[in-house]
Amino acid sequence: WTGANDSSFANPQLTGWVYSIGVQQDGNYIAGGDFTSAGGTPQAKLARITPSGANDGTFAPTFNSSGWVSAVAIQQDGKILIGGGFTSVNGVTKNRIARLNTTGAIDSTFDSSADVYVDTIAIQADGKILIGGAFENVGGQPRAGIARLNTNGTLDTSFNPVLSGMVREL
Repeated sequence: WTGANDSSFANPQLTGWVYSIGVQQDGNYIAGGDFTSAGGTPQAKLARITPSGANDGTFAPTFNSSGWVSAVAIQQDGKILIGGGFTSVNGVTKNRIARLNTTGAIDSTFDSSADVYVDTIAIQADGKILIGGAFENVGGQPRAGIARLNTNGTLDTSFNPVLSGMVREL
């Protein structure tokens, strides 16, 4: 590794901040952040970047204007978990955590929410989902900074560590 720029990877031109990147099995990247365009096209918060660095304009989920995406995780089945400070995705109320199909459409089988932003997501080998952030409630249940979700997004009530503060990385 020389640290040289990879000239085969075009600059995806994300205008704003990128907070998290997930890699799909086909080599595409899902970039989440607080940006307003990708590849010169208006596209906020979440973009799919091809292996060559181009923006995939067919993947364009929409978010409420004041939100951001701070966490991206790709499941084994290709579905995309996102967390952040958003309250809606594609016009559907999704409080700070959501799961998307590979097309960018909401996965309606996943139901979860957090009262304050989700900063990080990790997927366990059994498919359960760890989330960390500044939240105090997940799915209407008290959870301070860390929680574990079942594969359908419901809260795993068997996991309840006691923390005071937030979790920024898992």
